[in-house]
Formats: sequence, structure tokens, C-alpha cells
Amino acid sequence: MCDDIAIPVTRQMRPRSFLRLRTVAASIILLAGLRGEPAASVLPSAETFFEPVSLAAPMLSPDGTKVCALKRFDDMHYAVIMIELPSKNAHYVVRTPDLSVVNFWWKNDDLIMMLVQNDIGIRAFHSMDLRTGKINELAGLKSYRELELVNMLPDDPDQMLFRSTSVNTTDHDILRVNLRTGEEKRIEDDPGGVLRWLTNHAGEAIAAWGQKDNKWFLLWRSDPKAEWQRKEEQVGKLPEVIPFALASDQHRLLVQDNRRTSIARISLYDPATGAYEEVCAPGEVEPDNIQLWGSTLEPGAISYETDQTHLHFLNAEAENVHQWMDKALPGTERAYSNFARDNSRAIIFAHNNRNPGVYCSLNFATRKLTVVGAAYPAINPAIMAPSRRFSFAASDGLNITGRITLPSGVEKPPLILIVGPNLDGPRSRVAFDPVAQFFASRGYATARIDHRGTEGFGRDFIAAGDFQAATGMVRDLAEGVKWLGDQGWIDSKRMAVLADRWGGLIAFPLAAKPGLFRALINFGTPMDFTNVPITAFATSGRSEKDLIAAIGGSKVADSYPESIDPLAAIGQLTIPSFHLYYMVHNREFNNDVPQNGVSKLESLLKKRGLVYELPYAPSAEQMKKSGLVYWKEQAKYFEAVVAFLQKHL
Repeated sequence: MCDDIAIPVTRQMRPRSFLRLRTVAASIILLAGLRGEPAASVLPSAETFFEPVSLAAPMLSPDGTKVCALKRFDDMHYAVIMIELPSKNAHYVVRTPDLSVVNFWWKNDDLIMMLVQNDIGIRAFHSMDLRTGKINELAGLKSYRELELVNMLPDDPDQMLFRSTSVNTTDHDILRVNLRTGEEKRIEDDPGGVLRWLTNHAGEAIAAWGQKDNKWFLLWRSDPKAEWQRKEEQVGKLPEVIPFALASDQHRLLVQDNRRTSIARISLYDPATGAYEEVCAPGEVEPDNIQLWGSTLEPGAISYETDQTHLHFLNAEAENVHQWMDKALPGTERAYSNFARDNSRAIIFAHNNRNPGVYCSLNFATRKLTVVGAAYPAINPAIMAPSRRFSFAASDGLNITGRITLPSGVEKPPLILIVGPNLDGPRSRVAFDPVAQFFASRGYATARIDHRGTEGFGRDFIAAGDFQAATGMVRDLAEGVKWLGDQGWIDSKRMAVLADRWGGLIAFPLAAKPGLFRALINFGTPMDFTNVPITAFATSGRSEKDLIAAIGGSKVADSYPESIDPLAAIGQLTIPSFHLYYMVHNREFNNDVPQNGVSKLESLLKKRGLVYELPYAPSAEQMKKSGLVYWKEQAKYFEAVVAFLQKHL
């Protein structure tokens, strides 16, 4: 099941040694345990690209000698497996028919807690003594509708701290739970609405950030016994700070700094004094991720993307490890899942645009990597399509970027432009894209273009997308596909646009442009904007008052949703179209839009005499009765999209 990668500890490597290291490591990362490459004539099934993750959440025991992970053993259920290190022996710890382990936590070297769910959604919490195999049901926790781990209480071998929500109320508590006895004790009120807890080295809550009663709030205290201090801001604008972690000094917060006067986007912030220390640039690129380092989860690095991924290191050890990991696992993005208590080992998740991810155990002393397993072993990275980033200047001078995935061995393939699911993105990334890879396996190129308003490129860029769904965003995409055609990468006479939910507000008027696209695919574009606030059509996060003033007053704001009505754009359409809505309780699942919205769409398509397909997916109840699983339905409908494109593209 596992392979080893030996990484020399010497500071300098001879060229031949480095070449051998790179070859061995690259083959393991690219093949991820798959032996051999399927014949070119073997086409991966659609289910291969959309099936759920096979191996998930591997976590080291506190002493670093064992790994537990979730492993899918049929279409719907997950078990807990254990992999012993360094022997790599693997076996099931918990595997029960009709029950799935949703999550688990290590408490100490022989005790874990599990969240288990049956097929109708009833959840239960159990602890398990790994020495004896004894399972203890934590019956008292059934009275809570939600339970979220706050911290591990490292000073106590048996207890953990959880944030809870009662079944019959919205009250929040902090619970101390003894996993061996099942005893629970409410120790503190939870303020409710907390989106992120920040804890110190002892696992004690020092700060919290969230949203409640239409206000952003930041809580902090100088030590765990002090009273909470509170700072509030009105919701409707970007909060001034978004905390990620507690700084190494254990009292300041590492935050996304959203002040208009800020040069950097990451700062150290002292809530007690209001002082900021800027730590990361460039100022107009938003942080992509905060990498936490070590068992105490101190900030190790900040990653952000421009034309490539950059790392700003906050920890010298993290920087040193990253440098030699670049040589061990070349061409990969990496994240650290968790660490042993003494930081002797860590679990690393390595991935790239052709590989959805491989988990490895890293021994820091020996610099040896052990492959724990692939997240999606059915995916063979060796036959996946490469992607590349591109950028061009829009007609108004704005720099627009994107990513294109090109099928191997196809000269000037037809293009599918994917838009959505939201007006603000998400932005294109280096990560594995199952939708793009599925279409590439069928001979289609796919592109995602970061039009104005897309998150991740700074405040000015995202603000440029306010009220631009049918204008500036459409122009960016039209110019983008023309630019791709001018490079000779695609057949610009054979293009389709795929609208994903709110992306339809951009994609529909784009598809209506004469002579640009030959087909439209629509996955759940909403058809009714009655009572939708004006803030939903803006990307900047400004308050409703500011947006109304910016658009020209309340009368103009009230009429804006009608001006971008998808049905009006459909009225200008002349090309064949494919429309998919998931029907649940007579409502479209994707957008919760009344049934008559889709009825109006179908009526308009018929009236215009257009070629279209509108396959309704089964309801949740139908899927349950027939034993179908959502991802299998998703694969089936993507195959239907390909059949549609083969006829019209």
C-alpha cells in the first residue's frame, strides 16, 4: 500500500543523485500507487472523475507511530483504517454496514473519538480504545444538533473541548467531554455565530471571530481567565480584519488586513491596542491560504497567487522544509495536515493540476517520505491533461488571467468556457479540476477566466465587478476566448459556454452574442430575483447604502435585477442549449427557485423554436428509493452534456 522516498540529508546533492531523486519522487506522485498506464483506447468512465474521495483525513497519533484515516468501502460509507509506521501495515479499525464514519479525532496514542452517521442522517458520537477495541457511546452528546471541535486540551489525556448547539434551541455552549467515561460538563457560554476559534499553545481559547445579529464581531482576552473583550462592525461591508491564527507571541492575531490604507494584505494585529504590523506584500493580492506549522499550529507561511503561487514564510523551519520538499516532490502544491506531538513527523498532502492528491508521512529526522495513499486512486495522473495559466490585457487595460486545460494529442480542440458558480468566482487555480479533466478526456479544452469582480486579485479588481454581470464581465470573457483563439490553442469556431448557477447571469448574455458560441450549457441558473437584495449583484462587499449611491439611486437599483433577467437573455439566444435543474420538493435544488421559473424557460425556448434539452434530475426521495447516489447521477448528466456537444459543437 505504501512506498518510501529516501531524501538525502546532505546540504548539496550531486547532479546524478538529484536526478534519481526527482525521477523516483515524481513517479510516485504522478502514479500515486497505480501500476502501469491504461491503454490509450481505454476511456475513463465519467464516474471516475466524480466519485467521492476514497481516502480522507489521515491523521497521525500524537506519538507519530500510527496513522488513522477515513476509507470509503462502498458507494456511500466510510470506515476508519489504521496504518502503523514504519511497518506500513494497514487494517480496518471500524467498518460497519449501513453506517459511515463522518469524522474522527485522535485524543491520545490509544484513544480516538468518532462521529458516525446512518443512512437516514442520524448521527452519534463514540470513543474507541485502540488497545482493547472497546467502543464507548457518548450518549449525552445526542442532545446536541451540532458539535464542533474547539481544541484537544493537551494537558488532559482523556478530555476534549467542543462547541455545541442544542437540538431544540439555538443556544451555544462550550463542553468539556471525557472520552473514556462519556461525562460532559458545560464550562462556558459560547457567543454564537463563531466562524473561527483561535487557541494558544495550551489549547485555550484566546480569540474568536464570527457574525451574529447582522454584525461582524471579534472577541479576545489577555488570558483564558480574563473577561472577553468585544469589537463589532456592521455586516454589509468587508470586515476590517479577518483573523487566521494566533501569532507566535500568543497575544497578537495574524489577520487579513482589509483597511483601505493598508499596503499589505496580511498584518499582525493587537486587538487590545489597535496596533498593526504589516507582514506580507503585494498589497493588491489577497492571501490564498495560511499554512499552520507544528503541533501548536503556529503560522508557518502565507501563500498567495499572482502568475504563480508564492509563499511568504513566518517560520524559518517551515521555510527550510519547504525548500527540500521542492526537490523531493517537484511540481506539486503541498499542505501539512497534522503533526506528531513532538513535531517528529507530519502528514503532507501533495497535489497538482494532474493529480487530485497523495498523502505522505514525513519523518523530519531522517527526511524520509512514506506514501500513505491517494485520495482518488481511480484517477491515473499519467493520462490526465495538463493545464496552463494565461493572462491578457482587456480593452480597458485591466489585466485578466485564467487557466486552460488542453486535451493531449488534439490539435486546436473545441473549447468549453466555464462561468460561475458565483459572480465573484472562484478564481482559477493550479489544483486538480475534475470537470476540466472529464471534458479533456472526451477531447474538449476547458477554460476558466478570472473576469473583473473575481476574488483574489485585490480590492480594486473585485470592486470593478459591481453591477457588471451583463456588461464588463461579459466583455472580459468575450475578449478572453478571442485571445485564446488568437494563440492557436483552440478551434475558436467550435466553442460552448457552461453556466454554473449564478454564472448564468454572465454566461447567458455572452451566449447571445452573435457568432461567438455554438452551444450553451446551463446548470441551475436562477430564474427569479424577486426580493433579492442589491448586494447580491455586487462583488465588492460594500454596504447596501453605498451600492445604491454608486449605481445612481434606489430607483436604478430596484430595476437592476430586471435588466439582467436571464429570461431576457434567453430571448436573444439563437444557439442550441442544454439545461439541468435538480428538482427537490418541486423546487430547483441549486438555487431554490420556484418551479414556474423553469417552466417559463422551457416555454420561451419552445416559442423561439430553439433546439434544447432539459432533463430533470430525480428528486431526493426518488434517489433514496432507487438507491442512486448523487455523484453517479452527476456523472450520468455530464455524459449527457458530451452527447449534446457532439451533436452541436
